[in-house]
Formats: sequence, structure tokens, C-alpha cells
Amino acid sequence: TWIVTPVIEFPTGPVGSVASALGLVHNPSRHECAITVQASAAATWTRDEGPQVLSGTCDVPLFTPFVESILVPPGTSREISFFFYAQDPGTFEQSFTVKTVSDGAHLGDFRLFAISEHENAAIPREPTGGGGGRSRKGLYVRKSTLHLPPTLLRSERIEHVVLCNGSKETITAMLPQIDEPFLVRHRRFPLRPRSYVQL
Repeated sequence: TWIVTPVIEFPTGPVGSVASALGLVHNPSRHECAITVQASAAATWTRDEGPQVLSGTCDVPLFTPFVESILVPPGTSREISFFFYAQDPGTFEQSFTVKTVSDGAHLGDFRLFAISEHENAAIPREPTGGGGGRSRKGLYVRKSTLHLPPTLLRSERIEHVVLCNGSKETITAMLPQIDEPFLVRHRRFPLRPRSYVQL
């Protein structure tokens, strides 16, 4: 069996946040194998609107794998990181198919589930030396320097960045292109007044 974790559930978060979860694949063969991870169909959503439950398909990608292809040595396992960008409240689901690169043989599927419930979370006040709080204005990053721990070859590490909108207006944030080996999946998103997202 290639797919060790066929069902992946993301932690519930507010609209505007980005959540991550891990899937695990295992190569039971005696040969090294390159595999691809691709969405098999558009994500679907449901939302409870009181007397009725609405449902539909998503026009934009909400779930994305950290890598779309990976090399798995014989008899070993590899973690695959998935990200979910919560743009609207509701329950979301999408399947990703795992195939071999060489001949497109189907190895299995991941089923991803996520729930988003609220608007962007309010920015928590930053403590000062006197025990009070202060707030900033405009778009800013809560922690501008990230330190990733040592990482095994062909594996990945995830660190979160908190991007805040301290203004009284909605801001559309656009992140610059980031060169490998670093990667940010979501580069354009709205930030409501006095709210933040985790990237």
C-alpha cells in the first residue's frame, strides 16, 4: 500500500488563514520510484445557512501540495505537506491522486478535509515593558526572521509567518517570487482591517 494516510484533516481556522497538514506515502517495492501528486477534481464546499445547506465547487485552488513530484527510495516513506487557504467559511473537501512519473500508474488517493468558520482573526495586542499594549499601522510581519531546523535531504520543514494588517482598510497582500529551495504557496490574498493571516 502506497498511501499510509488516505484521509487528511486540517485544523479548523478562520477565513484568511493558511493551515498545513501532512500525508504519508510508502514505497513497498524494491525500486526507487518518482511519483506525482495532483488534484483529481476541483474542491467542493458545503455551508450551513440556517434553514438550508448550500454546496458547490471552488473556482480557485484552496488545497495545494508543497511539492507536485517526489522521489521515494525503495522500502522508505516520505511526508508530503499540503496547504489549505481558507477564503470563505464552510466545509471543504478535495482528492489528490498519486501516480508514477514513468507510466502514470495509479498508486492511490489522498482525501483532504478542512473547515473554516470565522473572519480574519483580530490582531492580538503586543505587550510592552509597562504591561500595556501597542498596535502598528499598515501591513507588517510579526516576526521577520525565520530559523528552520536541520532538514533531511528530499524532505521539508514548515515555518509560519504572521502577516498583519494594522490599518482600518482591507489590503490585498502580494508576496514576491521566492526562489528555491524556499516556497510559499499562496502569494495573493485579502487582509481585512485589524486582522492577520498565517503563511
